[in-house]
Amino acid sequence: MAAVIAHGKGRSALMFFFLSMLLSPFLGLIIALVISPSPEKQKERGLKSGALKKCLSCTETTNAHDTVCRYCGRPLPEIIDVHAIIDNGS
Repeated sequence: MAAVIAHGKGRSALMFFFLSMLLSPFLGLIIALVISPSPEKQKERGLKSGALKKCLSCTETTNAHDTVCRYCGRPLPEIIDVHAIIDNGS
């Protein structure tokens, strides 16, 4: 169970499996629940949910409401809500 939770947070499932076997399954589960998700996993979730967007020039991620990239200063593309367009059209 600890390996599944760790994998969902972007951490090594194999490492948490062996950690649970070495220490105890209960302690491995507690550690897996307490650790924070990896930064890469948080960035991926933010991009999927629409909370973040990626700059086309420098490929850094910024807030979805920004109109200018905070890293390179170039304009960011607007996010178009396709679902709203489809719902209004029918």
